[in-house]
Amino acid sequence: MAKGTTTDFSEENTESAMQVMDWMRDLTEQSLNQSKSALEGFFTTARKASEDIDEQASELRKRSLLLASRDALQHLQLCA
Repeated sequence: MAKGTTTDFSEENTESAMQVMDWMRDLTEQSLNQSKSALEGFFTTARKASEDIDEQASELRKRSLLLASRDALQHLQLCA
């Protein structure tokens, strides 16, 4: 009987260990999925911010060139 009890105890420990390993694997997988989602969100936001900055910089260049050319032409007209 004692030998059978030891075997049952070992089997229960093995089952418990397997359940814990399965639980840890599931937890790790969930954590990785959450991290992936967070990173995707971060990069999407960063990409959008970069595009917005590029658009603003482009608009600033256009306006600066427009003002500079207008001022230069006005200056030449005043000198003439």
